[in-house]
Amino acid sequence: MKKTKNIAKRLPNRFVLGAIVILLSVIALSVSIALQKTNTKSQAAPAGFVTREGKNLLLNGSAYKFVGFNAYGMTGCYPRAWTQEELDAYFQSIPPASMTRTWAFEKQKDNLDLVVTRAEANGQKIVMSLGNGLHNCEELGDDGAGRGAEWFQSGYKGAYLEWVKTTVAKYKDSPAVGMWEISNEGGHPDNIDVSIMKPYYDDVAAVIKGIDANHLVSTGALAEYTYGGTANYEAIHSSPNIDVISFHEYDGTGISDHFGAVQTVSNDLNKPIMVGETGVNDCEPDRANILKAKFDGYLAGGASGVLLWNRDLTGDSCGFGAIGPEDETSTMVKNYVIPGIQLTGAANPTTMATPTSVSPTFVCEGACPTGESTPTVNPAEPTESDVEPTTPSDVEPTDPTDAEPTAIDAEPTTPDNQPNTPRGNRGNGIWGFFMWLISLLMQLFQRLFQQ
Repeated sequence: MKKTKNIAKRLPNRFVLGAIVILLSVIALSVSIALQKTNTKSQAAPAGFVTREGKNLLLNGSAYKFVGFNAYGMTGCYPRAWTQEELDAYFQSIPPASMTRTWAFEKQKDNLDLVVTRAEANGQKIVMSLGNGLHNCEELGDDGAGRGAEWFQSGYKGAYLEWVKTTVAKYKDSPAVGMWEISNEGGHPDNIDVSIMKPYYDDVAAVIKGIDANHLVSTGALAEYTYGGTANYEAIHSSPNIDVISFHEYDGTGISDHFGAVQTVSNDLNKPIMVGETGVNDCEPDRANILKAKFDGYLAGGASGVLLWNRDLTGDSCGFGAIGPEDETSTMVKNYVIPGIQLTGAANPTTMATPTSVSPTFVCEGACPTGESTPTVNPAEPTESDVEPTTPSDVEPTDPTDAEPTAIDAEPTTPDNQPNTPRGNRGNGIWGFFMWLISLLMQLFQRLFQQ
């Protein structure tokens, strides 16, 4: 009889503990589902950012491809930084939501704000090349030599990597950044071994993604022959933090023989291709039609974008890289239609004060080109004399009611809609609470079966 009474006494305790266990299990399951949703949301880029899905680029959920220019001089490399009027005239002369590749080196740091804000205002995208594999437009002079194996092995971890961290953090919220580029033609012309180049690319890409999980990352690599063949070229693009395969060529008037290797790597890695540089001699007869055929061929062959070398302010020289605003090639690019792609340009809300135009101080050595013509500025756009300096407190987001929505309209990037942590880090607090619940459940189960 006494034993029966003890069992009867313990039964209510077991029922209570059992009910608590069931309740906490339901809570733990709910937290787990919430955690999964949080992690999924942290991987979604804000509106107006270029993303990828396998080998395809996307913009606001729609297929995205681009043609455009390199314009390495616009940030101040040569002959000087472009003014606000010159930037606006350029961005309005290319297709909507195009890419423009430019140097975002530390030596050009004073001019980057203006370039980024004018790209935002005109609904354009920029490939921000964060460093140079060659001695050009940086602190090393302009002899065109490679940096050498030692720099790619350890030297990059100093001032260059600090510059990468600073710049990525500064512009990570901007929809004008189409993608980050680790460096222009790293390893060229020294053909540095892949055992050095792969860790370099992997490390810098991880640093970028650790700060900015939303923007794409490309290597800036030249071609497979720079790294000893297709397998090594694939290896340097294989990191999960590298999104876009980079290819540069100046191999005549047709599609490069090296493009087959690029297609192989793209298929193997399931990543998109950017032909980041291509061109023909500026003195080539019928150059505009030759370059249009390159656009056609590369896009049909699987490339997501093709950028010509190089757009400048005047185009008054004969040779590679002198395409001016009045050039037939500029007209061809402006009117080029990408099959199956429809994009409408629109101003994106800026997240920083718009600087006034940069003082046109020449930095080139020796005699600089003369006779530059002033680009035509749309009368509806404010000129330098009309623009008053602004401060962050003066800047208000663009009112979305002022214009009809378009394919690339972006919401203002504020802390509420912009993930500020690397992919996978968001939700750590929820995860800790979830683990605490599991621990508590285990203790309750132990007590339940000990009684």
